[in-house]
Amino acid sequence: MIGCGKGVIRSVLVNQKNKAEVIPVDYAINGLIVIPYEFNKQAKRPANVPVYNITNADHRKMCMGTVVEMSKRINKQIPFDAGLWYPDPCVTTNQYYHNFNVALFHWLPAYFLDFLMLILGQKRL
Repeated sequence: MIGCGKGVIRSVLVNQKNKAEVIPVDYAINGLIVIPYEFNKQAKRPANVPVYNITNADHRKMCMGTVVEMSKRINKQIPFDAGLWYPDPCVTTNQYYHNFNVALFHWLPAYFLDFLMLILGQKRL
C-alpha cells in the first residue's frame, strides 16, 4: 500500500472481490506485547516453538476493492512527502494486461534511466 501510495507500484494483479487480510497496526503491536508475556507465564517451556497468527474475524474482513479505494481516498487527503509518480495504480485480474503495464511503467523507465546514467557517467543504481 505504501509502494502504491508513493507511485512506485503502478500495476497490481488482484481480484477486487477477494477478502483482504489487512489488520490495524494496533492489533499487531498488541500481539507483539501479549505473546511474549503469555509465553513467559508458562511454568514449563514447550518442546516445539509455538507459532501465533493474528488475524481479523471473517465478518471484519474487507474486499480488496474497498481497501484500494480507501487507500486512494486517504492518499488524496494526506499525500506522502515524496513520490515517484502520481499514486494511482492499475488494479486488474488480467495477467497479460498486468505484464504489459509492468513492462511499460516499471521496466522501461528503469532501463531508460539506467541508460541515461550510463551516458552521463553517473553511478548506476
